[in-house]
Amino acid sequence: MCGILFVKSQRPLDLNLHLQAVEKIRDRGPDFTYYQHHNNIFIAQTVLHITGEEEFYHRSRSDFLAYNGEVYNYRWFGKYSTDTELVYRTVREQNYKKIPYFEGPWAWVYTDFESVRFATDPQGERCLYRYQDDDILIVSSEVSAILCYVKPQVQFKDWSQRHWPVIQRTPYPGIERCEPGRLYTETGGSFQLDSIFDWALDPQSMSEGEAQEEFDWIFDKVIADMRPTESAGLTFSGGVDSGIILAAMPEFAGLYTTVCEGKDTVSTRIREFLTDQQCRRLVELPMTERDWAQDYIDIVQCSQMPVQSWSFVGQWHIAHHCQQRILFTGIGADELFGGYNQYQTMQFTTVTSASPYSQFDPADTDSQRLWNQCVSASQGHAGAATLLMDYLVQITAVDARGVDTMTMAHSIEPRSPFMHPKIVKFALNLPWHLRQGKPLLQNKFLRKWPKELLLPKQGFAGHCNDSLPWLGVDIPASTDRFAQWKQIQSATFLKYCGIDSSQLTDQTTRE
Repeated sequence: MCGILFVKSQRPLDLNLHLQAVEKIRDRGPDFTYYQHHNNIFIAQTVLHITGEEEFYHRSRSDFLAYNGEVYNYRWFGKYSTDTELVYRTVREQNYKKIPYFEGPWAWVYTDFESVRFATDPQGERCLYRYQDDDILIVSSEVSAILCYVKPQVQFKDWSQRHWPVIQRTPYPGIERCEPGRLYTETGGSFQLDSIFDWALDPQSMSEGEAQEEFDWIFDKVIADMRPTESAGLTFSGGVDSGIILAAMPEFAGLYTTVCEGKDTVSTRIREFLTDQQCRRLVELPMTERDWAQDYIDIVQCSQMPVQSWSFVGQWHIAHHCQQRILFTGIGADELFGGYNQYQTMQFTTVTSASPYSQFDPADTDSQRLWNQCVSASQGHAGAATLLMDYLVQITAVDARGVDTMTMAHSIEPRSPFMHPKIVKFALNLPWHLRQGKPLLQNKFLRKWPKELLLPKQGFAGHCNDSLPWLGVDIPASTDRFAQWKQIQSATFLKYCGIDSSQLTDQTTRE
């Protein structure tokens, strides 16, 4: 994985300013940095060298591809030496019909030093952010790099969802996240390369046995595609999702779990899952309220963004201690396969999302438009539309961005099997009764471990509100922990990004 930075300006900018911005994405690619700077265009890539060939970046050429990703099936397209080579030729030749067949996470910026094109994967695993006005276009893997060039006043709006999703909007007017699967140009034009809304075709009529057989084959194929040639770690919670990943890849060199005392009743039983050899690879990471608060502050200062979910802190803590360069996660399974207990009792309706994870204010036209797309893609099925909305809000907008930011801040590549396009497409087209309670995943889990270890879903454990005394912000005492959590998110973001909350406007100034 890598860090990407592209800048096209109407006036010359000093190289030192660009290199200052590159430092903000250095940890995403600590092995080497490659950049070009001419014609008022600067483009850079910081490289985490896991797969691929360093030689690609040093060939003499008149264009430049900055690429962040892993197209696992790149050999399917021909005799390409690496997936980077495949993406480069596909983009240079504008052969975009290939892109819907790419399997894996990807983001790229391509320029011939006259024009530029950029895009990210349709499932939302990799992020690009952009800022554009009449004088400058900036595209980067991180908001913090863009803030080296522009200083927007913050527009910090309240939100109705459980977390604060960043599908497109950020707290900084003018800085937005690129829409997954859409290709952009510097003229402001864009078009859809691929869309998750096109992946939900029509739920297939199949028995549970037939679905199980197909899921087992797909999951095993995905693991085979994603299995790295070097050692990897796993975020291991003791739940179904990470459990079946471990069953498929028992050779993980490191198994990492956070232990927040009094918060998680599942992690205390993790050793029951493991062989003696795996127990020796287990890294249990105790976290006090003070530890939790310090990690939280570090995330805000590093990313210059709000901490959208308390799960980010556990991800950050694990990435900080991970000794491997690749870290597998189980994100995505609950939203795709109906893992949350609330799904069993929700009163689904096509009027709005019934889920607490993706409820929205009817006055929010962007969320309403997204909901309408979910209903249409789900052929009017309210339950399927709700799970799709939850995937977009919980995973694309929150967890996937968090995993990408938290791991790459520590020079680690994340891999998430349940976000693989094969699995996403399979889940979106399952009969509804097989998308409630994760029956297919549970069946696969029970082939490896006894029923006694099929524990109730714990959710994301963390100290969040309990860490308030160490966060350095003044929040009124409240019995409404959810409302208090939202206040913590706002106050910590404003404080640790150095923002004067009395001067929040829509104006933007440039350095």
